[in-house]
Amino acid sequence: MSKAVKGTSLAADAWLRFRKNKLALVGAWFVVVIAILGFASPLLSAYVTHFSLDEQHTEFRLMPPGTRDISKDHTTFDGDTSHFAALDLDGNGTIGGEEELRDLYWKARFLLFLMDDYDVISDGEKLSTTKRLKPHPDGYLVAVEYPADFDALEENFREEFLAFVHTNLPEKVREDDPFAADRIGRERFERLGVLGPATFAAIDTDGDRLVSTAEANAYRLPLRLFEAPTDAMAKMDGDGDGVITTAEYPGAPELYTFWLGTDHLGRDVLTRILYGARISITIALLATLVSFTIGVCWGSIAGFYGGRVDNIMMRIVDVMYGLPFMFIVILLIVVFGRSTINLFIALGAVQWLTMSRVVRGQVISLKTREFVEAARAIGLSRLKIVFRHLLRNTMGPVIVYSTLMVPAIILEEAFLSFLGLGVQPPNPSWGNMITDGAKVMDTFPWLIIYPGLVLSATLFSMNFLGDGLRDALDPQMQK
Repeated sequence: MSKAVKGTSLAADAWLRFRKNKLALVGAWFVVVIAILGFASPLLSAYVTHFSLDEQHTEFRLMPPGTRDISKDHTTFDGDTSHFAALDLDGNGTIGGEEELRDLYWKARFLLFLMDDYDVISDGEKLSTTKRLKPHPDGYLVAVEYPADFDALEENFREEFLAFVHTNLPEKVREDDPFAADRIGRERFERLGVLGPATFAAIDTDGDRLVSTAEANAYRLPLRLFEAPTDAMAKMDGDGDGVITTAEYPGAPELYTFWLGTDHLGRDVLTRILYGARISITIALLATLVSFTIGVCWGSIAGFYGGRVDNIMMRIVDVMYGLPFMFIVILLIVVFGRSTINLFIALGAVQWLTMSRVVRGQVISLKTREFVEAARAIGLSRLKIVFRHLLRNTMGPVIVYSTLMVPAIILEEAFLSFLGLGVQPPNPSWGNMITDGAKVMDTFPWLIIYPGLVLSATLFSMNFLGDGLRDALDPQMQK
């Protein structure tokens, strides 16, 4: 007696055919990974890139991949408490109090003078302290020479500090002692410890008598949080008593890497690409769902009822086909406003036309089959026949076309964002990131290369996936 051969279901057979298509498998895995990364972007931002979506590092604008800086929104600390004594300006064993926090702010601000685009006035001549030479992992090199530039910078900073003290000194103190502002200001300025060759030597770690952005950034690291004293107290004052003790001090903030560089506002490109994946894929899926719903209902009703109903409904489709597709989308966005919701509604509202033709053709070929006649014979209504029997048998081609529609919508969203009609800043999408990168692509090519590569890879993967599903669900295609 021969052994019975176990058969396979249609789904199992389709899966076997799909697995043989290696490009389709790779495309499916890539799309799944991109979708997971996109929807997990808040977690990845907090624990992997360590930079939030809108976190701006203005002193590190348009920096190349590999640049490093602290995270402002997801700050972590290195645990090195050796800096505590230098931060405890009054030597009382704690960091806190309005005056000490203000002095720490000014000490941190002085180091920003070495890194930002300041022009120093000395003896009536303007000395540029930002002679940018070449990219560096921690910032562009800035040639601040000793002693000329440094002395002029100190003098400029001293004048600003003394002006601040004079302005904020109580009126009664100035009345009692006209020289109080100058005396108090100079005493506080001395306490900051930002004067003379010792300070320059401490910053100039390589001894070349030039201060670079990298050296200034390393020296200012323990002071970074005190550039915003309120944030420093919130992150370091564990018991909320208004002062930071040695036990509470967590060390200097840790540096993290901008793996794909920064944009024109100093935002992390990698973090924005991850958030852009979520927005671009969400818009594509929602727009596909809208077009799927409209197209399936429209095409199935037109195909099943036929005659005058079919003629009227398909002539409407023909008229809409004759109108410029992008013109309709732009018109809808302009009329209803620029928003993410209006964008996917506009894209879905015009993408259903081809879907309706695909479904109509399938329904026309199936409505004379035996199972439909049997459904009529037992008294099922027309709508039940359409939605319970006919649509179930048209899902193969519809699913295939839907997978091919997703990359088309992603590309259209990118094009609309490129025109300024898509996702609006500060929300990122691959399209508007490419737009921003295109403006400076000659000088800062990473701003267009990385979003462009991710967009291209996703489009290719979605098309490979669609082709694989088409071959798996329709074996006749392989013949």
